[in-house]
Amino acid sequence: MPFTAIYTKTGERLDFYRHADQIEELDSTAFACPFCDKPLLARAGTSRIRRHFYHRFGECGAEWIDPEYRSESMEHIAGKIFLAQCFPGMLGKPEKAKLATIQFEYIFVTPFGNKRIADVLLTFPGPRLCGLEMQLASITPQKLQERTNDYYASGIEPFWVFGGSADTEPNRTWSMRTQGYCYILAIDIGPGRVIRHYPNEMDVARTNAR
Repeated sequence: MPFTAIYTKTGERLDFYRHADQIEELDSTAFACPFCDKPLLARAGTSRIRRHFYHRFGECGAEWIDPEYRSESMEHIAGKIFLAQCFPGMLGKPEKAKLATIQFEYIFVTPFGNKRIADVLLTFPGPRLCGLEMQLASITPQKLQERTNDYYASGIEPFWVFGGSADTEPNRTWSMRTQGYCYILAIDIGPGRVIRHYPNEMDVARTNAR
């Protein structure tokens, strides 16, 4: 369930966070999956979160893609939007945060030859590249370390945010030991609320998820 698509008539990459109105006005038969190039259709919704693209026939055919991207949940999309909204101001000074560019589902090839997808890529002046990962599916510390190594080898600074099945004590311990922080995000899109917990779990912020 991609949140982004390639508009084949122009080659432009569009996402529902920034380009929802534009997408609705374009030729609905001219979208392609950024991962496998198969045709996509746009599915309208009642909010930016619920709008997404879906494969016209079957599912994504990219063999390299992570299984969780084949059946991405609404909660995952909500989490990515939340990170895109909040993290520029957390990671950069106000003047630089305003200049940061945001890309969803950013594909990059590591020096080792394998492909990865960053849920959100922030590019600050400099440039400084930051990859934001909203991890809800079950994952081990070993896999987290492998992906983190790929990020750093590609010149991207990763920031992991855990929720759902990924919010485990081993993963929290790994994050604190290797990166010095542990971000936990509890997502409830039913009532339109997202709750963000900082590492000390004492500071709680709420934002509208719709």
